[in-house]
Amino acid sequence: MHPKTVTLEEFAIVNLALEAEVRERHLLEDRLAEVQARADAARHASLHDPLTGLPNRALFGDRLAQGLAHARRHHRTLAVLFFDLDDFKPVNDTWGHEVGDQVLCQVAGRLEAATRTEDTVCRYGGDEFLSLLNELESPHVVPGIVDKLRQLVAEPLEVGLVTLSMQVSIGAALFPRDGSTATELIESADRAMYAVKRR
Repeated sequence: MHPKTVTLEEFAIVNLALEAEVRERHLLEDRLAEVQARADAARHASLHDPLTGLPNRALFGDRLAQGLAHARRHHRTLAVLFFDLDDFKPVNDTWGHEVGDQVLCQVAGRLEAATRTEDTVCRYGGDEFLSLLNELESPHVVPGIVDKLRQLVAEPLEVGLVTLSMQVSIGAALFPRDGSTATELIESADRAMYAVKRR
């Protein structure tokens, strides 16, 4: 039996069909990539603060739970720091919320830049931030870290034509000394921060 000879016309039809199939596959891949990108963006938005881009409370809580589990298992120390910008309300009242938002973004950027990859800093709400310090060599390093962060935030901020200098009150809580759960540690750090404010 002789193989069937394919005519040029038949070849052209097959070629067009293949091209159409390739185009359809590319369109499908593009649609899938678009859906995945939207899903990734939605997930990111659900776990990050819309103003500063920092992790939000939900993501911080998740990472703190993981950090606590690791610290318990390996008998390690971790710390939670609670930050509150001093006299932030007058910034909004004097210069407007746009300047206030820029101050929060710049402070967030400084805190994030000073954060190790294994740690997490989040915007807790308003002018409050939290930081999780994992795998601490010793509890004795925390005061030095707090001083460094306080000085970092206090450096002048350039917002448009306005130069501002913000002060921050920072409270620290250590696991296991100041609490054994995420809630206990955050509340303990909050109390320590208010004790600093009252000084």
